[in-house]
Amino acid sequence: MSRRLSTAAACLSIAFAPGAAHAADAPRFEQSGPYASLRGGYALRSFYGLPVDAGVVGLGLGGRSRRLSFYLSLDVLFGATREGLTVRQLDLGARAEIAFGRLRVGLGPYVGALSVERITKPATLSGLSVGGRAQLTADVASWGGAGGAFFGVELSAGAAGSGAFYGPSLIAGGRAF
Repeated sequence: MSRRLSTAAACLSIAFAPGAAHAADAPRFEQSGPYASLRGGYALRSFYGLPVDAGVVGLGLGGRSRRLSFYLSLDVLFGATREGLTVRQLDLGARAEIAFGRLRVGLGPYVGALSVERITKPATLSGLSVGGRAQLTADVASWGGAGGAFFGVELSAGAAGSGAFYGPSLIAGGRAF
């Protein structure tokens, strides 16, 4: 009985030791090379105090070295206010990510266009949007050290016209390198 307990304790200590069992599953950044990511999710934004429920899709292409990734991102947001106004945003940004094991922290600016469909007359209000994004993601699966799947949160804040456009997103996607 005591032998079984000591074996179980040894297995648990190996399984939960920091970086021991999970290091083999985490994507590797030993070499520099290309980087690509595809992500999508749900976004909640505020624009002139109106909540906007939206879907968001993004593509990132760039490079990486060791724990750092640098890439250009193209992001599309499509949603609506609860009052029925259609909201769209298309932007181009630059991002930097740093990996801490399975966790990654990213930050970067963007510039793009935001449009809102009017209800009172058939017209679209559109303008330049400028801002920044911060993200925190966790790798949840590995593709043999050549990338993996992730899940995370992203905060976006920017200006569009004379108003602020900001809020969180829940994102999921994949990386390849």
